[in-house]
Amino acid sequence: RSRRMRDEKGFSLIELIVTVALMAVVMAVVVIGMGAMTGMHARECAKDLDAALDQEKNYALTKSGSVDCYMELKKEADGFYAEFYVPDKPVAKPGEITYILIERKKVGKSSVAVACTFEGGVTLEIDEHQSVKFYFDRVSGAFKECEYGGSKAFCREIRVTKNRVYLLSLVPATGKHTMVRES
Repeated sequence: RSRRMRDEKGFSLIELIVTVALMAVVMAVVVIGMGAMTGMHARECAKDLDAALDQEKNYALTKSGSVDCYMELKKEADGFYAEFYVPDKPVAKPGEITYILIERKKVGKSSVAVACTFEGGVTLEIDEHQSVKFYFDRVSGAFKECEYGGSKAFCREIRVTKNRVYLLSLVPATGKHTMVRES
C-alpha cells in the first residue's frame, strides 16, 4: 500500500490541461487590459489616420484629374472609417461632378474618441452623426478647406484619445501633417 501511494504523486493529464487553459485565459485578459491601459488603440488609430491622409494626398495628386477628390472620416458602430472618393470623370463642370467610392478602410476602434479642431477654434467630435471630408489641392498637395456639418474651414489638428492623447497637426499651406503623443 505504501508503494501505491508513492506512484500516485504528480498531476494527471486532465489537471495539466485545465491548468494550462486557465493560464492562457489569464494571459489573454492581461494582454487585452494592458493594451487598453497603455493607449494602444489611440496610437494605432492615430497612425492609421496619418497613413490615410497620406493616401488621400496621393489620390488627389494622381487620380483627381481636374476635379477634387476627398477622404471622408466617419464613425460607425464598430469603429472609425476613412472612405476615399474620386470623381467618376476626370473632367467635369461644376454641378455635374459625381463621386465614386474607391476604397474604404477601418482606421480605429469605436472605443477611441476622435476630434477635429478647425480654423477659428471650432472643435468637432466625430460620431455617428458627424463626419469630416478632407480635400487636398490636386496640383500642390496642400490641404483645402474641409467640409463638416454644413460648414467649411481648414482643419488644424486631429486629436485621438483613449487613455493617451495623440495629436495630428495639419499644415494647410503644404499638406504636411505630423503625429505626436501629447499625454
